[in-house]
Amino acid sequence: MKKVFISISTLLISGFLFSQTQKRPDNWFNLDPTNDKVNGVSTERTYKELLKDRKPVPVIVAVLDSGVDYKHEDLKDVMWTNPGEIPGNGIDDDKKWIH
Repeated sequence: MKKVFISISTLLISGFLFSQTQKRPDNWFNLDPTNDKVNGVSTERTYKELLKDRKPVPVIVAVLDSGVDYKHEDLKDVMWTNPGEIPGNGIDDDKKWIH
């Protein structure tokens, strides 16, 4: 019984150490657990299977929060500000806010 326990323990520890030394792919978060055996969110599979023949549609996202890093490399070229507003005056300058 002791030999079996030692063998199983050794096997489990070896498997754990081996799995920890494997380099994860750079795009691991886009991969699929079923197809790629990596716990990602299946982005690449979604594009290939669900969105294969669909045309992209622009999406506008508004962030209502205490702040945004508008100088961030992913945001700086796509940020929009309302030209009808005067920043920081607390007034609805373009009168488009519905009360």
